Amino acid sequence: MAENYNDMVNSDAIGSSKDMRIVRQIEQQKAIFSIKSIFSLILILTFSSNISAEQSFTSAVDVKIVQGETGINVVASTNIAMTPAEFVDLLNRTNKDCSWIHNCASVVFEGSQISQAKSLQKTQKWRTIFTSPWPFHNREMVTYSKVSIASSGETLIEIQGEDAAQVTDKQNVLITSVSAKWIVNPVSDSHSTLTYIGFADPGGAIPRFLINNMLKTASEKTFLNVHKIANARTLNKQEIENNYANKANKLQ
Repeated sequence: MAENYNDMVNSDAIGSSKDMRIVRQIEQQKAIFSIKSIFSLILILTFSSNISAEQSFTSAVDVKIVQGETGINVVASTNIAMTPAEFVDLLNRTNKDCSWIHNCASVVFEGSQISQAKSLQKTQKWRTIFTSPWPFHNREMVTYSKVSIASSGETLIEIQGEDAAQVTDKQNVLITSVSAKWIVNPVSDSHSTLTYIGFADPGGAIPRFLINNMLKTASEKTFLNVHKIANARTLNKQEIENNYANKANKLQ
């Protein structure tokens, strides 16, 4: 009887020990799950806030694909915290920084010439390379642009492509039939309406629906970046003005 009793006690002790290990494992799994849940929640909230911030800009951009006289055009418009002169300056500095243009890898300024017309308009030549997602090749574009300013202050930047241009890398595909224009119309001393109308044939065997989607996405992303640059400039101006005001107050 004593031996049977001892066996029962040992058996219960072993069973109790196993139960404790199971309980500890369950508690550890609960803790791990809790940590993962909190981490996932943080990621979701962060990602959602980034999406919301981007959507707040994108919702202010109107992008359409429309049938024009010469083909399908992308038409985009928005309001920006920039003057026409500031936007033209942004365009003229793309050879130093083109990161605000969607998928832009580089821009090279290749010279300018003055037309013989009465207006003596200056035409600028630019070469732009765009990165393309696999399996597509990078795209290259050679364009001529000229700026004209109306008495109302409305600024027009007209762009035409050179279809006979040679690419700098044999792997690149030349973008042809480029015809576009930027219209910057001042609505106040610091804000303007920015409109882009353009068409381009990216070349290669890309379906038309995919080209339209690429044009729409590129326009939205580019306008989003213009918004960010304009807002950053506004904040910088305010900071400079505040610093100046503070120094002036200290001198009084």
